Formats: sequence, structure tokens, C-alpha cells
Amino acid sequence: MKSSLKCYESSVKRMMVMFVFAISCGMMFAQDAQKKSFFDNFYAELRTGATTKQHNTLQHIWLGSIGYKFNNSLYGFIRTEFIRGIYEKGDDRTHFKSNIGGLGVGCKVLSLPELSGSLDLQGMIGTNIYDSEMKATVYEMGVVCKIRKGFTPILGISYRHTNSRTDGIPHFNNVFFSIGMTL
Repeated sequence: MKSSLKCYESSVKRMMVMFVFAISCGMMFAQDAQKKSFFDNFYAELRTGATTKQHNTLQHIWLGSIGYKFNNSLYGFIRTEFIRGIYEKGDDRTHFKSNIGGLGVGCKVLSLPELSGSLDLQGMIGTNIYDSEMKATVYEMGVVCKIRKGFTPILGISYRHTNSRTDGIPHFNNVFFSIGMTL
């Protein structure tokens, strides 16, 4: 038990160090945003997606974020997620639900001028915010491709570690694929 806990702690530490390094790189290349009002830098994001199957469980996730752009490259956000996990136990299929609230940061790592978009690196940490069948802490690190400015379709792929605190529901390490839009 102790060795798996140490392995888990070291992987979380490595993920956080890599994320801080990526944000630092983004800040080095950041350009100040054009003079905009305070409210022009807010944005909203809606996405849906699914994780890869692990422990006979497939998770469907709906999420919403409200964020603030600090400059052209760096932004922070508050996210809420609704998770529905579908799993098989023997011949039975059943489900669980969870509600996660979290904080995250992101940075633009590559401009895509031919698409008028960008490739962004995002990280998020969240935990349960109210009535959930699965109590968990979620760590997510991923890449999001924003295709156009304004009403922006987005595609995302992330590594997601879910540290379950519910008996009978294991920890998950999944790839999370998502699609959505930024307003």
C-alpha cells in the first residue's frame, strides 16, 4: 500500500512540475493583450466527452468552465463537471454519478494561423462539490485545439487521473477525449 501511495505521489509531483514548466514557457512568450476592458477577457466553455475504458468502466463527462485571459497566452478557469460512469459487474450493467468542481490554468503553446486558432496546454485539479455516488479527486493535464476566434469549436485530449475515495470504485487513469465550444 505504501509503495503505491509513494508512486502516486511522485507521479502527481512530476505532472505538476511539468505543468509549471509549461506555464513558465508560455509566460516567456506571452504578448500583452490589446487594451481591452476587464470584462472582455472572460470566456465560457462547454464540452462533452468520454474516457477510455478501464476496470470495465466507461465515463461520460459533461463540463462547463468560466475563465479569465490574463494575456494572449495565459488564462485561468473554474470548472464544473457532471460524470456518469457505466460499469459492468459480471452480467449486470450499472452506473454511478459524480459532480466535480475544480480550478485550472492554461497557456497557448502554438498558434495555428491557417485555422485562426491555437493549441493550448491545460491542467486542472478538482474534487466533489455536492451529492455524488463516487467521491473522488481528479487531476487532468491535456491539449486543447481551438479552431476559430469568437464562437470557437474545440477538440481536446487529456490524461486524467481519478483518485476514488469510494469503496468498490477503483482509481482510474484514463485518456479523456472531448469536443465542445468556447463562447
